Order: sequence, then structure tokens, then C-alpha cells
Amino acid sequence: MRPKALGATHVGVWLGGGAVYHNAPGHGEHVSSVADFANGASVAVVRTNADASTVVARVRTRLVTPQSYDVVNNNCEHAANAVVTGRAVSPQLQAVVIIAIGVLMLYCIARRL
Repeated sequence: MRPKALGATHVGVWLGGGAVYHNAPGHGEHVSSVADFANGASVAVVRTNADASTVVARVRTRLVTPQSYDVVNNNCEHAANAVVTGRAVSPQLQAVVIIAIGVLMLYCIARRL
């Protein structure tokens, strides 16, 4: 993962040999070099207990028909989690939605006061 704007992180899956699977605007799901993934920023590696052969098989399956980047339905986190855990989820997006709902609720309450 590498930092992006507003505290968000760009997430990918290190495949070994300097290759990273990720999903990016304008490129969709693809494999690139670590340098291209980093885009000049530092990269942090988060280890998982995922089975490497399962992850590689899922990456290969997804790359048969790679999907475009979609911030809501198929962002970098969705793609990375799909191949690592089998579930396409985006905790960063979920956090933004929860915060937005909280702000909206506070706004509505404040208007009634």
C-alpha cells in the first residue's frame, strides 16, 4: 500500500518478482512493477495469512476479464481484498460512508435545535 490524498491509501497485492496486482483509475485491474505502483511514494507491505497459490489463481482469473476502476464498486481495495480474501470489500470506502452519514445526522439534528 502507498499513501494517496486525504489520508487514503492505494492498495495492491505483491506477487513477487517486483510485480504488483492493483486497480487504478485509467488502467483498471492490472499488474505493474513495484516502482510504477509506488508512483514515487514509499510503499508499506502488510503481510497476510493468505495462501499464495490461491491469491495468484484469483489474480489470474480476474485478469482474464479485468474490470475498470470504479471508486464505489471496484476500487483498488475491492480488487486487492477480492484476490487475498475472496471478498471484494473496501474498508476505506465504508469508513467514508459512515462518516458522511454521521455528519448528515449531526446536521439534521442541529437544524432542529
